[in-house]
Amino acid sequence: MKHQVMKKETLKKQVYEYLREEIITGGIAPGERLIEEKIAKKIQVSRSPIREAIRMLEKDGLVIMNKRGGVTVFNPDMENFQSLYECRVELEPAAAYYAAQRITKKQIEELRKQLFCSDTKSYELKEILNHEC
Repeated sequence: MKHQVMKKETLKKQVYEYLREEIITGGIAPGERLIEEKIAKKIQVSRSPIREAIRMLEKDGLVIMNKRGGVTVFNPDMENFQSLYECRVELEPAAAYYAAQRITKKQIEELRKQLFCSDTKSYELKEILNHEC
């Protein structure tokens, strides 16, 4: 299946968005090499916007430029995950606190509706909590 790039944004931006999405969703796996020629053929653009998009992805930390000139998708290790969770442990309680301080009554009602009226909630839970949708 060939992918085509639309003309409403710069090619560099379109290629960047395409590659970013592929990396984030797993279409291009961690540790996988990015080969300009292969990408160019797949999405039918020249190699120049691909090179520029790869530079943008490198700034985002999504790809690694190897010393020998190759480019691979960032492959996180346990140390990366450890650092991430250390940050989350510190930030998430503060985020929850400030969200609770700023929530409106309308937002509370919307959250209640989502909690109690979603299809994934069982009938028994709704009965126990005595809530009708």
